[in-house]
Amino acid sequence: MTYTAIEWAAEAACAGKTEMFFQETMKTIVDKAKKICNSCGAKEECLQYALENNERGVWGATTERERRQLQAQMAAVG
Repeated sequence: MTYTAIEWAAEAACAGKTEMFFQETMKTIVDKAKKICNSCGAKEECLQYALENNERGVWGATTERERRQLQAQMAAVG
């Protein structure tokens, strides 16, 4: 089927739902979470808990990848 410039938008699967395609990126969300963490008095305890319990997401102003790197560095030190 051939659509005119306007008809295709009305027939698209995303019609009326386009806001979901323009939400914040994961990096933006992570950056916001880290900003909150960096102002928190329990940041260090939170990070330690995440390291000990293999938590997912942002904890103690670190991502999962950053915590894996920390764990590798700590293991290398001894």
